[in-house]
Amino acid sequence: MLGVSIFHLCLHLHQYVAVSHQEINYVRFTDKPVAVYEAKSSLVYKEDQQLREVAVDWGRISHSNLPEVLVYVSQRLGHLAPYLEDHVAVFKRLREKVEAAVLTFRGLRGSGDGRTLWTLQMADNLRLAEGVQNSLEIMRAKLQRMLEDCMAIKEILGSNSEHGKGVLKNRSPPADTGDRASQSGGSSSSGQLVAGMQSDVQCPVLHAVEPNQSLDGIMGSSEDADDNALIQALITSWQHMYLSPNISSVPNGLVIEGRKEQDTTTHAAGDGSSLQIGRSLSTAIELDVQQKRRLEELLLVIPPHLADCKKDSVRNSALERRGAGGTLPCWALDNPSAQSSTVGGEAGAEYCLPTERLEQGASPPWIKGADSDNLPLTRVVQRDLWDLQHPADCEAPGLRFAVAEWWDLDGHGIGSQLHGITTPFAVAVQSGRIFVPADNYIRADQDNCLGESRRRLECYFAPTTSQACFARAMKLLQTARTEGAPYTSNRKKKILRMMNDKNVPVVLIAKSTLSLFKGFVPTRWANPWNRMRPTIVMEGKLVDEGRMARITWWRAQAMRYLLRWPSDHLCYVTNRERNAVFGEIVAREMVASLRRMNNKSLYAVTSRPRGVGKEDWMKLEDERLRHQEAETASCIVGNNSQSGLELFLPRPIISLHVRLGRDKRTEMDLFRLPAYMRIAEAIRRQMDPGLRHVWLSTDVISVVNQSSDFAGWRFFYTEQQRIAENQKDWALEMKGGSSYHVPGAVPCFDLVEKSFANLLISQEADYFVGALGSNWCRLIDEMRRTNGRLHKKYVTMTYNPW
Repeated sequence: MLGVSIFHLCLHLHQYVAVSHQEINYVRFTDKPVAVYEAKSSLVYKEDQQLREVAVDWGRISHSNLPEVLVYVSQRLGHLAPYLEDHVAVFKRLREKVEAAVLTFRGLRGSGDGRTLWTLQMADNLRLAEGVQNSLEIMRAKLQRMLEDCMAIKEILGSNSEHGKGVLKNRSPPADTGDRASQSGGSSSSGQLVAGMQSDVQCPVLHAVEPNQSLDGIMGSSEDADDNALIQALITSWQHMYLSPNISSVPNGLVIEGRKEQDTTTHAAGDGSSLQIGRSLSTAIELDVQQKRRLEELLLVIPPHLADCKKDSVRNSALERRGAGGTLPCWALDNPSAQSSTVGGEAGAEYCLPTERLEQGASPPWIKGADSDNLPLTRVVQRDLWDLQHPADCEAPGLRFAVAEWWDLDGHGIGSQLHGITTPFAVAVQSGRIFVPADNYIRADQDNCLGESRRRLECYFAPTTSQACFARAMKLLQTARTEGAPYTSNRKKKILRMMNDKNVPVVLIAKSTLSLFKGFVPTRWANPWNRMRPTIVMEGKLVDEGRMARITWWRAQAMRYLLRWPSDHLCYVTNRERNAVFGEIVAREMVASLRRMNNKSLYAVTSRPRGVGKEDWMKLEDERLRHQEAETASCIVGNNSQSGLELFLPRPIISLHVRLGRDKRTEMDLFRLPAYMRIAEAIRRQMDPGLRHVWLSTDVISVVNQSSDFAGWRFFYTEQQRIAENQKDWALEMKGGSSYHVPGAVPCFDLVEKSFANLLISQEADYFVGALGSNWCRLIDEMRRTNGRLHKKYVTMTYNPW
């Protein structure tokens, strides 16, 4: 019988090699010791069960294969040693850094409470760093002891000499295995070792944990080692299918068969070209036959974290199209069933689900959640705004227009410009005019904004009004200028008189007069803000917005309409950011799920019909399963974009926007990342213990760098230009860091695009923390209130809306 010493020694060597590699990998690349402790604790809890499960296999270890196993483990430990040394040194430096920071801060002047609180935080970090360091040092000692035992056993097995037989005679078992070894009734004497070498059994395979293995992998739910190539091929395929309107670049050595250079067709899942891309990529990345088949199968469905931009564009255009005779789209009808027999049917009916066509009341497709999950009258207001902005005939003589210019870049960020344009929008709605933002939006003056969308918000979001109405408004404006007719003023009262004058077809609200209408809110829906519930939290209390509620309500409605869904260009930009941040997570889980489903014995679903023989039943069952899988894939491909499900985010997730730029110092109190993370920790501790994901948006690079200090959290953010805390905003927003006033200075368009992508992702979060003295934070909050997340309260560090 094999001695328990060799059994427990080799088993725990395997166990500790796995744990150690996981610790090093996870902490080394993310610096999150708490997550390491959690992973390690989970393994410890499972250890008893694992011992019992593998005891049978290890009990059959053969004499002939044992030396090779030990040599393999020894080599793994040899490779592990330098990583351990490196890792311990990192945490020594961390401890020294924290100690120095604590000593420095104690000498600073300031609030006693603040100093005490900060010191306690740093002390907690210090204890955490010491705990991780001690844990790793203990593990290193255990591994070294086991390595010595392993080499001694190897010597015994290799030489079989009398001297070798006594090498382990006086050695005690490893610290963690002593109790279990004694329960098994064995000893570590060489006599038992040699006596146990007569069993003729097979040696199990050691599955070593590679340095790039994910946290899920060591917990038993991730991928095989061979899946990495498949995962990479899948991510690369997505890049060519969903991240640009055409396949303009391919990896080195990759040739996409059957594609001409002038081909600009988007390749959607299930159209055949996806399989062609998959086959080409599988050749370039050197996949085996089985992996190629799995890749093609995975490419049949739209990845859950990406939008099918081309398909969404077609759907959105159909949903915003009036029917024959100028009838409203199906979603805009108060009583769809009563009007379904009109000539031409309902516009966009092919994209409306049956339940939507039958329910009463407006149901704009860009509004999510129940009515109670959004601001009062959100669906009605959105329908009415769309109806006003999209007349059946833009050439109708009775139509009147209001054209508004955008603020300049100087002193106005993206959020400020958007909030500024909501005031003339309110005036236009109140007077019944079609609102037309002018084509002086400099943040869209770039080559990616094609055709009429250049210098207009339409470059990034759905058109505010149709191109026909925009052209009509510009023509009327030019006519008024040429003929000298009244069309603008620098006085508020005169502008309002012209807006209400039916004989003035177009009114221009110049950028210099936008501030005149500050606080103006349309009243055509009475006062729904009186029914608003407090959803902002500051210092542990709900904030009563008071008179600001009416402005907040209108801004949220205006922002939701103006930004109701992304343009084709912004859709692809957002897809690129989503794939860069979440692509690997999704790919690994999709590959792992497909691999698990291949276990037919575990996932088989059978139903044997009565009166059918066994042989015939097997054939019928195989045919049924094939049809079922094909129909499921077709359903997913065909309805993914209109299923009502949001794109994948690792949930639960909290959105943090940390505004620290120098220009904000005179406008509001500024808080660094630890203040925001204290709130996040409170939410996790008191409300949602599963919360550990953070979507971080910020203008300052030091915030991103500091995020790695917070153990137990996983941060996601876009890779983009950021500034230091002491730099002016123009250093961030202008290309090359030039000032707003430099002749020829242009915005950093990459920042504009990624900022809007950040906004679209931020609004999908489960929790929100920010500082409502910032226009961007207010913008996130406004989008939250009309995105089915009204009940997800916004926690703010400051409250200073204008």
